[in-house]
Amino acid sequence: MHRLVQRLRSRVDGSSEEGFAMILVIGTTMVLTLIVAVILAYATLSVLRSRHEQDYLAAIAAAQAGIDDYLSRLNADNTYWQTTDCANVAERHPVTSGTAPCGWNRTTPVGWSPIAGTTSPTGVSCASTPTPVGCGIFHYDVDTSQTLSDGTIWLTSSGRSKTVTRSVKVSVREEGFTDFLYYSDIESVDPANRYVYGVNNGNAQAKCSHHYWDNSPRDTSYCSDIYWTDNDVINGPLHTNDALLITNNPTFNGPVSTSYPACAPNAHGQPPPQATCYRNGGSAHPVFSKGISYASEVQLPPTNSALRAQTDPTTATGTPGCLFTGPTRLRFNSNGTMTVWSPYTLSNSIGCGSAQPSNVTIPVPNNNVIYIQNVPSRQATPRSGDCAAGAIGGYPQSGDVNYDYGEYDCRAGTAFVSGQLSGRVTVGADNNIIVVDDLTYAGGTNGADSLGLVANNSVEVYHPVRCTRWQGQTCTTGTNMDLPGQSSAFTNPVIDAAILSLAHSVAVQVYPLGNPLGTLNVFGAMSQKYRGAVGTFSQQTGDTSTGYYKSYSYDTRLKYAPPPYYLDPVQTAYGVTTFAEVRAVY
Repeated sequence: MHRLVQRLRSRVDGSSEEGFAMILVIGTTMVLTLIVAVILAYATLSVLRSRHEQDYLAAIAAAQAGIDDYLSRLNADNTYWQTTDCANVAERHPVTSGTAPCGWNRTTPVGWSPIAGTTSPTGVSCASTPTPVGCGIFHYDVDTSQTLSDGTIWLTSSGRSKTVTRSVKVSVREEGFTDFLYYSDIESVDPANRYVYGVNNGNAQAKCSHHYWDNSPRDTSYCSDIYWTDNDVINGPLHTNDALLITNNPTFNGPVSTSYPACAPNAHGQPPPQATCYRNGGSAHPVFSKGISYASEVQLPPTNSALRAQTDPTTATGTPGCLFTGPTRLRFNSNGTMTVWSPYTLSNSIGCGSAQPSNVTIPVPNNNVIYIQNVPSRQATPRSGDCAAGAIGGYPQSGDVNYDYGEYDCRAGTAFVSGQLSGRVTVGADNNIIVVDDLTYAGGTNGADSLGLVANNSVEVYHPVRCTRWQGQTCTTGTNMDLPGQSSAFTNPVIDAAILSLAHSVAVQVYPLGNPLGTLNVFGAMSQKYRGAVGTFSQQTGDTSTGYYKSYSYDTRLKYAPPPYYLDPVQTAYGVTTFAEVRAVY
């Protein structure tokens, strides 16, 4: 024992190198073992992390595939959202309350569909039953509770890859007129404009109701095409089915699209030079801040009868809106009410005031419709002809030359509109809508207020004129009249609204008469069959001679939340307007 201790001590004391070698070997082996263990642990962790990241990305891709699947079904059948598709596995879900579609109940399992055309990691088609392990799958939940009122479908799509599930929530809408600040079908004065073409001018209808580029184009030597010129500023997206006629230096601050074939890309997809996308009316140097490009035509619906149906208790969705008869004045008040003058409304819905309201204040039918219909043929009063001056809440005005051009037919469903709106409402009319004073939002342009103006015929800016010189049946010189009860004409008007004229124009009444009135300021969206003129100008200076300059700004809220029951184009596609990832639903 003593010898063993001495031997060990001698090795420790350095009398022999064998001890050091053994310690070195043991230590090196331990370090190497530790390094290998760390490397293996890191490699294992990296594989797991990489696998999780792959599943994480695959899950969001599966959720997107669910969105694409629903959109493809919706665009194949634009009524698809109106019912539950019992055969669509991705839509199957448990039902805990209310009416159960498809026989589903609280024990119904959530349905998951594989991504079409994919295979599992082992090469098996994901369409196989049961779905192979490793296939991306999706499920979606559809909320159509707001669709009838604002056109929005809310879709929550969940994607799953192995153990990872991710969910996204999107809003889906058809492309609509409120996607554009400015839309026109034809960039020429309405052939029904009595001041420009005379009364019942069949030549105008035959020659001017065509696009510039149609196989049978309009007669530009006869028709009154309208220029875009200096001081015209468009702060938002613009589309016309026609060709823009440009002179001098107008500014387009949003994306511009046209259905003018000269602007279409060539066979290789290359766009033509910008200058071929519009008509040069002389010294044209437009500013297209976000370019100009070709797009297919956007078609107007024929009538606004869907709005009228929302005021009928037998066809309305939920509570019907308000229906008035004959010329009606509406003045919106900042407290959420409106004051109504409608002398030929003989009966009304609950909440919409009494019969023949005159200076009657009632609540705005929020998230609903106000409709002004023509006087029915069965109603004897009023007799055909013009309304007496002041008969509709102070309108029309005595001496106004617009009488001579048939503006104030007392049996027509015409709305005279002004005020400060607090709420969300759409005003529809069988005939015209005339904005008779500023029309703004009580909550400002960033609030929740929203107004739609949808006329079967025209939407007009009120411009009463006293004619001072006639040439035959045409007034050639006139002076601007003051607004009722005011000491000035309608200068620098402000209009906050989404505006739609289905058969005619958004325009200023008798725009070639009177002195310049400043700038027409529109915040919202404007859509019309024919280009509506708002003034005349000097082609040399670009200054207005009569009427208004234009300053139009897009209300970006309209792209996601149009006014209630606002009309959409004919044959348009659905698309995603908002996208956000949410907490995984399943």
